[in-house]
Order: sequence, then C-alpha cells, then structure tokens
Amino acid sequence: MSEIFTAISELGYASPGTALQVRILRTWTPQVRGHETWFLAVDKYGDAIQILGQRKDQGFVQSALAISKCYTLTKYGCGEPDAYQKWLHNPVYIAVGTASCITSIPDTVTIPTHCGEDIAISLWKECTDAPSKFNRNAIQNAPAPTVIAVTNVRIMDYGGSLRLGTSSATHIYVNPPIKETDTLLDSYKINAASIPLFGLPVPLTEINEKKHSDLLEKTFTTEASIIEYVFSDYWYQVFCPQCKISTLKQGKDWFCPSHGTITSPTPMYKLMATITDPTSSMTVTLSDNASQKIFGTTADKLILEGDPNHRKKLPNIIKETEGITKKMKLRITNTSTERNIRFIITDIEDNSSQSSSITTPPSENTSSSNVPHKTPTCSSAQNQPKVKRALNFENTGMDKSDAGPKRARWSQ
Repeated sequence: MSEIFTAISELGYASPGTALQVRILRTWTPQVRGHETWFLAVDKYGDAIQILGQRKDQGFVQSALAISKCYTLTKYGCGEPDAYQKWLHNPVYIAVGTASCITSIPDTVTIPTHCGEDIAISLWKECTDAPSKFNRNAIQNAPAPTVIAVTNVRIMDYGGSLRLGTSSATHIYVNPPIKETDTLLDSYKINAASIPLFGLPVPLTEINEKKHSDLLEKTFTTEASIIEYVFSDYWYQVFCPQCKISTLKQGKDWFCPSHGTITSPTPMYKLMATITDPTSSMTVTLSDNASQKIFGTTADKLILEGDPNHRKKLPNIIKETEGITKKMKLRITNTSTERNIRFIITDIEDNSSQSSSITTPPSENTSSSNVPHKTPTCSSAQNQPKVKRALNFENTGMDKSDAGPKRARWSQ
C-alpha cells in the first residue's frame, strides 16, 4: 500500500509529526535572531508553512534542506509562532532538528515551485501623484517578466489578512539595479519552460463553500467549462490611457472628462461568464488578460467602428469559445463582502501552457540535497545573509512636500 501523507492544512498545535511532503522555497535568518534559521515550504495543495531550525539544531537543518528541493518530513513538532516569527497566515510552524527524519525525494511537478499566496498593496495618491516615486508608463510598458520593488510600505490587518499600503516615503522601482533583480529574471528564464501552468485544480463546490475570510488574498486553480458569456450593457469598455477612467465616444475620437479628447484610448473586454465543472457552477468576471487568452486577440481588433450597435452584440469569435474547458485561476474581487462574494478569473490556460509566474531561484549549492540527515554539517549563523533596511540604490532623503496623507485611493 502507498504511504499516506499529511497535508499542511491538517497541521495544528501538537500535531503528531506524521509524514509530510514539501518543497523548500525560501530560507532566511533574522538579523536580530541569529540562532534561528527559517524555511518557507509548500505542499502539493499549494499551502505554505514555516519550518524552523534553531540553536544546536541550526547547522544540521541548514545542511539538510536546500532551496527548490523536495523532502519527506517525519518526527517534527508544530508550534505557534510569536509576532516576530510569524510571516504567514498559517497559525503554526514546523520545528525540526537532529531527532527529525528529513528524506530527500525526487523532484515532482505535483508540488508547486512557488507559493500561491498574494498580498494586496494599496497605492495611494501621495505616492502615485509624484512622478519621481511612481512612473506609471514605465510599469505599463515594461516587458514581461518584470520585477517591481516597493519601499517604505505600511502594514495593515484587514479582516484577518495582511494588507500593505504606500506611504509618503514610498518609492516604486521597475527592474531596480540590484543583484536580486537579475537573480529573479534569470530564474524565470531557466525554470519557465519546465513549470506547469497551473497547480492541481480545486473543485468549484469546494471554492463555493468557503467563507469570505477563507477567500481573502488567495488565488485558486480550477478546471471548468465556459458555458455562456454575459454582459450587462456592452461587451467592451474604453478607458483613458492616462487616468484609466471610462471614456465617452465623441465623433471619431473619445472623450475623457479629465483629459479631454483621446485619440488613442485603451479598449478592454467587459465580460462575465458562467463556468461549470462536475461539482458545481458559478458566474465570474473575466479579466482582460484572461479574455485575451481565450479569444486570442485584444478587444480593439474586434470592434467595428462603423456599427454603433456592435458593442451590444457578441462577435462570433467570442461565441465560438463557449463550451471550452480550461484550467483557470480565480479569486474574489476587491469589492466582495461576506454577503456578496464575487469571483474574477485572473488567468487562464492558453495553448502554450507556459507559466508567467516568477519562481524561486534555484539554490547556489545544489549538492546539499544529497547530504544524509544523520550526518549534519554545521553552518555559522554569521554566514547567513542579513536583512537590508533599505535598497542600496535609493535616495534616503525625505521629501518634505509629501507631509500629510491623502485619503484618495488609486486603482488600476
């Protein structure tokens, strides 16, 4: 009989330490707690947990676990992290040491190579209205993949979920000139071809049964059929490229109340869809990115300028995709509430079946996964990378004109 493995979601305080299979994604040693080394691990369901090796066990754990490698863990304990140790929403962490069994296993595509937890960052006008801090065009025109660095953020708790927000001191950098940027971009080039587009699909009925609090800041993979497309007024909308506000038709051009006549607006799909799988159905909003992947083209290519009623009638190329079955990523919308939960498809499987996610760089020491767990190798905490308080290319001088927060929120 095949061995039964515990899932991270099943772990709690005082769990018995039964067999658990994970992939190691990150490692760090806190600057003020040099006796602790932490690891970020994920299981095949995409759930994440922190793993701790400390004090006399620290060197052993550092030698036994390597970034990007997969392991079976047994004989471990589960504790509750304190406020300084807690980096995930998971209420427990795993403690391992010389008494634990850490067995390296062959790499497998069933365990994700990245953690699927998202963190929302609210961009406030005190940042976005300052071109020296926020270059909208640089972000929009940057070729994919792109690395974004956001500094001096506020940390907030919203409904039990972590939220970040910009401050008067925040600067947003596109592909900043630091070694970490090159590491992430190189890792994407190396790993993208071998990484499956999506993880294991979650049944729609399981997603539908979750509470609002369990859906916050989470993205789910599901596999479903698109039964029907729905739109309330028009199947597309046209935005001002400067302020992202919906524009109005004005002769041959478009009009933005804030920026006047727009000769080159930004058309985007404005569609909802009914999706279904063998377990359930739901109505979802389609993001413009997902729509482009389904239809194979941008909205502007399907608009007939000479037919004013065309916007009220779905083009055939859209209707022909009804009935297709795809893997897709969905999450709740930012405006969802406990009484009104709405979902949006943010990404969908295309014909290339390649991932667009930036993944964890492979470990520079690829031999560590072959170290037997009974033969620990000591490693000094002083050799661990230190936490940087500021990016080394930043101008740390404060702009006094930014004093005083504004309450308006910018949204894409």
